[in-house]
Amino acid sequence: MQRKLKTSSRHLPGVTLVEVLGGLVLLGTLLTGLLLAKSQAQRQYTDAGDKLEAIELADRLLTEWFSRPDHWPRDDTGPIDGHEDLRWRTETVSDEAARELGLERVRLTITESTGSNQPLTSVEVLIPTPAPEGSL
Repeated sequence: MQRKLKTSSRHLPGVTLVEVLGGLVLLGTLLTGLLLAKSQAQRQYTDAGDKLEAIELADRLLTEWFSRPDHWPRDDTGPIDGHEDLRWRTETVSDEAARELGLERVRLTITESTGSNQPLTSVEVLIPTPAPEGSL
């Protein structure tokens, strides 16, 4: 005599293992996306703060140098007081039109001293061409 196994034709409410795994994969993907977005936003916020600080320091240097035009550094570099991680650099930029007016174009660049050559900020100014030595 064969015994028949009783099987229920009704399904119990619940979640299958495949549905649980699918939900976990979806949740993991969403959390990863959120963490990556937060990380990128934090990095952009930090970079923006560094650039604003560099702009303020460039303004301070320019104010100091314009107050003493005879001591304007050309094609020079140096540290920024109170900011060991930043350096300034000036370079003369060729500009024939400015030269005809008795001016020269000088570019000031603020960079990190950690080896990154990416400028945080850069500004070009026109300053009077220095008088030749010995002239009045």
